[in-house]
Amino acid sequence: MPVENRDPWKEYQVAHIPGALFFDLDGIVDRTTDLPHMLPSEEAFAAAISELDIKNQDKVIVYDGKGFFSAPRVWWMFRVFGHKKVWVLDGGLPQWQASGFNVEKASPDDDAVLKSIAANRAVKRVYNGEQTNTISFQTEFQPNLFWALEKASDFF
Repeated sequence: MPVENRDPWKEYQVAHIPGALFFDLDGIVDRTTDLPHMLPSEEAFAAAISELDIKNQDKVIVYDGKGFFSAPRVWWMFRVFGHKKVWVLDGGLPQWQASGFNVEKASPDDDAVLKSIAANRAVKRVYNGEQTNTISFQTEFQPNLFWALEKASDFF
């Protein structure tokens, strides 16, 4: 969030759970709107997750640097696109560190860093109508977890 005055990408590079990938909430988004953090298309999400080398059978645990802030958004995105094996780490990175578990740093040429960059590029390619790499993550949109404004307005 802009008012937070934080750089999650830099925070990831300084300290993250060993083996963790960086999921860019500012990059894996709907690029047809200026609104921040809007849900990307199924094709864009599948392309990004495929570049992160996450498969449908993989277990995914999401966390964030504040403890419990942006991780639920990532959890929800996976759920909306049909991935059921996803959880939020209670307490996030702060609790991980407070519990004495190890963290690691990232360098610009680390595989995880390159995958994150590739994921953002894949989203851009999808929205630009360009060819993407092979899609290995299959989505299955869950409409019960996503309501259009028109449907939600029936309650107001």
